[in-house]
Amino acid sequence: MATKRLSILIVLLIAGLALAPTATAQPPVVFPQEQAMPRVLTGEAGRTLSGPGDRILAHGLAGRRAQRYYLLRPGPSLETRPIHRLQQRLSILVGTARVLRSGEPALLRVESAQRAVRPGDALLAIVEDRPTPHGSR
Repeated sequence: MATKRLSILIVLLIAGLALAPTATAQPPVVFPQEQAMPRVLTGEAGRTLSGPGDRILAHGLAGRRAQRYYLLRPGPSLETRPIHRLQQRLSILVGTARVLRSGEPALLRVESAQRAVRPGDALLAIVEDRPTPHGSR
């Protein structure tokens, strides 16, 4: 049982390490350790909890080109044994949001949410997988 759990954690760790700071079609398993990640400031009218259809303000998006973002929250830390603590945490996917107005602060609309969006949640650019025509690169 413990060996199986350890194997699962190692696979999750390796999968997360392979992801760059900008995610592709799926959100990262391991929470990115980028210190300068954009963050949710507040919801519309100062609300602290937001959901699908709500507008939110975010800090740190100025100069970024992405139009859609994952909303992430750090989850439980990954550890193999109590004496070997890893500095990484699992990602909790909160939802997705689309930029309505760039700038500082940026205005976004929450497109989907599995959990309530809260101030401090991180934003990670979604890079859409675009198929290329046959034979071209």
